[in-house]
Amino acid sequence: MHLTIPVLVFLVDMSFSKEYLSWKLLTNKVVFGQAIQLMCHLPKQNCCHNFTRSWEGGPDYKPLTLNEKSSNYTKYIEHLDTETGNSILTIKSFSESDVDILYQCSYGFSSYAAVLQLTKHRYEYHPTELVPVSLSLNGTHMYAKISLEKVFPKPQCYGNANEEDITQESLKVISKRNGIFYKSMIGFNYMIDPQRCFGLVTITCLIGTSYINIAERTFSCRKIGSTFHGKHLAQRDFAASNSHDVESNIIGKVLFVLCFHFVNKLNTYNDKENISKNDMNNLVHEVSDILIDSAKLTFGTNVYAKTMLRNSKKQNNKQWYDKDCNKAKKELRKSQRLYKQYGSNIFKERLRQILIDVQKDRLVFGQTVELVCHLQGSLHLADGSSRQWSGGIFNKVLSLNGYSSDINKYQEVIKTNTEFRLRVLNFNESDANQYYKCVYGFKYNETKLDLTKKPYEYIPSKSEIDTQFNINNESKIVTTYVRFQKMYPEPQCVVYANKSSVNMTIESKKTIGLFLNVSLNSEIKTAECCGRVITMVCLVGTREIVRKTMKIPECDDRVEIVKLPGITVIVLPIVSIVLVCLVSLVLVCKRKKQV
Repeated sequence: MHLTIPVLVFLVDMSFSKEYLSWKLLTNKVVFGQAIQLMCHLPKQNCCHNFTRSWEGGPDYKPLTLNEKSSNYTKYIEHLDTETGNSILTIKSFSESDVDILYQCSYGFSSYAAVLQLTKHRYEYHPTELVPVSLSLNGTHMYAKISLEKVFPKPQCYGNANEEDITQESLKVISKRNGIFYKSMIGFNYMIDPQRCFGLVTITCLIGTSYINIAERTFSCRKIGSTFHGKHLAQRDFAASNSHDVESNIIGKVLFVLCFHFVNKLNTYNDKENISKNDMNNLVHEVSDILIDSAKLTFGTNVYAKTMLRNSKKQNNKQWYDKDCNKAKKELRKSQRLYKQYGSNIFKERLRQILIDVQKDRLVFGQTVELVCHLQGSLHLADGSSRQWSGGIFNKVLSLNGYSSDINKYQEVIKTNTEFRLRVLNFNESDANQYYKCVYGFKYNETKLDLTKKPYEYIPSKSEIDTQFNINNESKIVTTYVRFQKMYPEPQCVVYANKSSVNMTIESKKTIGLFLNVSLNSEIKTAECCGRVITMVCLVGTREIVRKTMKIPECDDRVEIVKLPGITVIVLPIVSIVLVCLVSLVLVCKRKKQV
């Protein structure tokens, strides 16, 4: 299979050092099935052995190479050109699964990623069918129906017989869209000229800039009276035979024709007694050519190999046999090989040799979150392989062999010989719901800090909490109120008065991103708490974040107290206010009379 494409590179800037990396497609002509090269230009400063070089990507987006070591030497090879400061990644047997995916080049903490994507206006996809095929021959009629399931651009096909163009009278091509490709049907019908009954017929198609031989057939025949013999006679009669007797008759007929041809040629010589050695050699060569050409046409030059290839290709030519079936078949064969090698220990061998998890069951915003990378099996840190943590909102390298890209945010800690950890300091919203990957050599694993599957807490600050106590003498009720501007999960609030308690109910609740805006209140009769202290307590998750107290006056005191944040207002009874007004009015009237 050969597919030639130019590639658009969609760039994703993932550098985070002063000097940026960059990579580009080095191969001028990308041919599917062959090797291509990507070239990463490393920073001039500190190039080229001071830090770890690596390539990541592929269909599963995994480590491909690490300092010229490859995760799969049959697929990926990295070469460092120290003179130019370029890291060159070679991808062997380039296929459709290698397109439209991300490739990342990294050097130390600097990295650069881009996507290879097919352009729709200029590329070539050559047919994957087994070509050239053999044209069918029936007497003097040569014909074929050839289907190219996937090809681009539309093929321009030509027919030739002994280098003579027979396209117009014998060849017809119909192409229809098949996604971004075409499906082409080639029809061929050609009548062999009895006067030129020997030579080669070919069908060649121009696909983009490449000429591909689609079909061919050599033919020969000898005219005896009105019947054509040679290749056609042997092939037709042999194909029609079903028994040993019939085949014997065919052989007899062929020998008779050959003898007749030989004697007929001898009669053309005038001096039959003085026939030269060269004349006899020419006669023998003619007879040999008839036999050899007929055998080639009947049995083919590589009948067994072609038949086997075609049969193996047709075995899975079923509508239900899709890519998933093919993938499952490969997995089955891989499992069979592993079982043959490891026996009953296959399940242990197939487990990932690296596990990653989060140390704490509950994530708390503003605090430190630890990710743990466990090495299993025979892996241990004494191997000296490279350690790396990457991920976060920019999917960048966070820690490399103990060195941090941001010491105030990420720190690597080694606890034992089989685990290393990443501490994410001051865990915040940008750290949540992101993927984090730990890599040890070519082994890796990743996890997502998915807040939909893992409990988390946001503890509000004092400025994000508002509390109030209100006492109403007329209704003889004490009302408590609390509002959280930003918090998670829902709070549990209780008001304690003497030996009794009342659960506060949610008055309003709004979702703001990952967090909640919540208001709660409760009511208690003053008769239950006169002269006593009431206490409001709120829990968020596992933490107590609010504890407010207030002393309720004795019930005989006719004052109304309103408790606001830091403010207490004493309101005089209405009767006292009226008396003061009356006294003031009397004094004003007396002064007017004196005047």
